[in-house]
Amino acid sequence: MGEIYPASSHAFIQATPDGVIADPEPVAIQRPGTRHFIVAVDFGTTFSSVSVYCQRDGIDIDTSQINSISNYPGAMSFMSQGLTEVPTQSWYPKQGRPIRQPVDTEINAGNGDDLDESTDVVEDETIVATHSESGDHGSNRQGIEEADLMDVEHDEDDVMDEDDKIRDHIYWGWEVSKFMTDNDIYGEQSRHIARSKLLLDHSSHTKHIRNQLASTVKDLRARKLIRDETDIIADFLSRLFRHTKSEMNRQHGYRNDCSVEFVLCIPVMWTEKACRIMQNAMTRALREAEFIEHSNYDVDNLFIVTEPEAASTYALERSREITAGDCFLLLDAGGGTVDAITYRVASRSPLRLEREEFDPEASHTELEEIEKGIAIEGKINELLLKFETQIKRGVDIYSSDLEPERLFVGGLTAKDNEKYIKPNRLIISKNDFRNIFKPCLDGVSELMFSQLRKAEKAGVEIGKVILIGGFSSSPSLHHHIKRQLEQYSQQIHRQIHLTSAPMPGTAVAHGAILRAANKVDGPERRIRSSYGIYCTERYEPTVWEAHAKVNPWYDPVDGKRYIKKSIDWIIDKGELLPSGKIITRQVLHTFPAEPGIEFICEEVLCVSSKHHESHYREKHAQNKGYEIAGRILVDMTFLKDDPNFHPVEPGPGGKGQLHYCVEFELVIKVYDRNLRFEARYPAGEDGAVMGARQISIAASFQPGTA
Repeated sequence: MGEIYPASSHAFIQATPDGVIADPEPVAIQRPGTRHFIVAVDFGTTFSSVSVYCQRDGIDIDTSQINSISNYPGAMSFMSQGLTEVPTQSWYPKQGRPIRQPVDTEINAGNGDDLDESTDVVEDETIVATHSESGDHGSNRQGIEEADLMDVEHDEDDVMDEDDKIRDHIYWGWEVSKFMTDNDIYGEQSRHIARSKLLLDHSSHTKHIRNQLASTVKDLRARKLIRDETDIIADFLSRLFRHTKSEMNRQHGYRNDCSVEFVLCIPVMWTEKACRIMQNAMTRALREAEFIEHSNYDVDNLFIVTEPEAASTYALERSREITAGDCFLLLDAGGGTVDAITYRVASRSPLRLEREEFDPEASHTELEEIEKGIAIEGKINELLLKFETQIKRGVDIYSSDLEPERLFVGGLTAKDNEKYIKPNRLIISKNDFRNIFKPCLDGVSELMFSQLRKAEKAGVEIGKVILIGGFSSSPSLHHHIKRQLEQYSQQIHRQIHLTSAPMPGTAVAHGAILRAANKVDGPERRIRSSYGIYCTERYEPTVWEAHAKVNPWYDPVDGKRYIKKSIDWIIDKGELLPSGKIITRQVLHTFPAEPGIEFICEEVLCVSSKHHESHYREKHAQNKGYEIAGRILVDMTFLKDDPNFHPVEPGPGGKGQLHYCVEFELVIKVYDRNLRFEARYPAGEDGAVMGARQISIAASFQPGTA
C-alpha cells in the first residue's frame, strides 16, 4: 500500500452491515477413540509447572488422573526440590547465530518512518496465498525479504566456547542451576535470565527487578540473541513445551492427531496488554515446539484463567467447609510477589468466584533478600542453589528444633576469629535465619491484614484464608500466618481459619485444568480490546470529521483522492462479542495496466487496548497505542488469465491512467476465542479463500471467558 508503482497498490474499503450471526467455525472431526488433552501452564516468577489431563470421549474429568510434568533435564541433581517444578530461568550463549530461519514469518509493520513514535508494533505473521506459477513477487515482498528475522532452531547444535571450552547453547530450568555450579561464570550474569515474568508486571514494587532485567535484555539484543522481551519468555516456554510434548508421548502415547487445549494461568493484576504479550510468547513457543504446525495460526482456542481462581478451584473442589455466599481471602505467596485478594463464592457447583469490590493488593516478597544473606565476595552459585532448593523452603524459624546450617565451602578460612566462618564451612545461625526471614514474613502478614481490615470496614465477613503459591510450602510462612490469624481472631471475637492448597507447587496448573474442563457460567463475552483494519478511504471531508483539515492523497492510477492508511475499527472495546459473529468489508485494489505487474494485495489487522474512532490515519493521535495483530498478502495475479477481466479507463477529466481494479471480500469471523481474518474471491459464502490468518483473542476477554 505504498506510493511507488508498479510495485504496490492501494485499497478502497466499502463498509457493509456488521453483526451477522452465523454458526461458529466447524470443529475438525476426530476419529473415534482419539484422545483430547488439556495442558495447563503455570509460568511462575521463580518456578513453573505444567499439568496434563488426557480425556477420552464422554468421560467426565477425574482429578486423580491429572498429572504433573516431571523428569526435567538436569533435575536429578536436585531431588529435594521435587521434579514437578522447574526453575523459570535461562542461560544464553555468548554469541548469536548470524543466519537464523524462523518457524513462522514474523515481520514488522513497514519501515520505522511509517509509524508514529507512540505507536507500538509487535510481531505479526504474514501469509502469502499464491495462485501464480512464479513464487517471485518482486519488490512487493521486499519488506519480508529484508526483515530482521531471527532463527528458532529445533535441533540446536552445540557450540564450543573458545574461552571456557564448554558447550555453549541455551540452557533452561534445572540445566541452568547445574551449569552455574559446574562452571566459573561469575561476571557472566548478563547471560542469565531469571524472573522474566516480572517484565510483564508494571507495578511499582517490582520496578527495581525490571530495571535489573532491562540491562540484560539490552545486552542480549545487542548480541542478536533475542529480538525483544517476548523472545525471552518464548525461549523458556519453547523448551518447556518440547519437554512437555516428549513426556506426553512417553506417558500417554501422544500423537500429532490428538487434539490439545492449552490453558494459561496469569496473575490477577496483569493488564490486557500484558496478557496479549504472554499470549504472543506462548504462540511463538508452541510453534517452535511443533504443537502448532501452521504458521498462519495462533494457539487455537487458548483458555486463560487467573492463578488465584485456578488455585482456589483446586483447593476448594472437594471441600465441604465452604458454600455459596461465603467469603475468603486468597493469599498467593509466589517466588517474587504476594497477592492478597478477597473472593465470594458465587456458586458451589460449578465452583465460581466473584472478586469483592475493594481493590486487591500486591507486594514484593523480598525473597531474593533471603538469598543475599549468604553472599560472600559476590554470590557463590553453589551455595545459592543449595539454599534455594534444599534449605529455604524447609526452614521453620518458629521451631524449637531449628539448628544452624553449616554450608561446605572448600578452602574457606576464618579471619580474626570470625564467628560464622569455620574452616571449609559457612555457618548460618538460628538468629541469622530469623533475621533473614522475619521481614519477608511480616510483609506478607501486613498485606493480609490490610485486606482483612478493608473487608471488615465493607461489612464483608471473611471466614477463611487460603494460602497458595510456591512460598506457601514454607513452614516459617505457614506458622507465621497461623499465629497472626489466631491473634487477629481473638481481637474480632470470630475465628478465621487458615488452609493451604495441597501440592502448592502444582495447585495452580491442576486447578486450571479443572476450570477449563467446565467453562459454564463464566464471564460474559465483553471484549477488552479494539480490532481494526488498515484501509485507504475515499476522501470525504463533508462526511467524516476525520478527513477534515487533512490533505488527501491523489492516486496516480485512478486519479481519485484518498486518505491513505487509515484504520477502520471493526470491533470496539467494551462491546459484547458473541461467538459466531461475522463482519465483512468489500475491498478494491488498483494496479497500473503495465507489463509484468503482479496483483499482490496486503491486508493488515490491528489491535489496541483502547477505544478508537474510525477513519483517522494510523499515525493520528486517535490511534495512539495500536499494534499490528496480523496481516495477509494475497496474490490475485491469476485474474490476468480471466478473459472477462479487463483494464479500466480513467475517469472524466483525464486524471489517472489505464488500470486494473481487483476486488474481493474481507471476512472477519469470531468463533470462541479465535478471530479468523480472510480474503474471499469472489465475494460471498461460495467464494474461495485466497488468504487467511487466524489469531487468538483470548487475552482480549476477561480471564475465564468461554
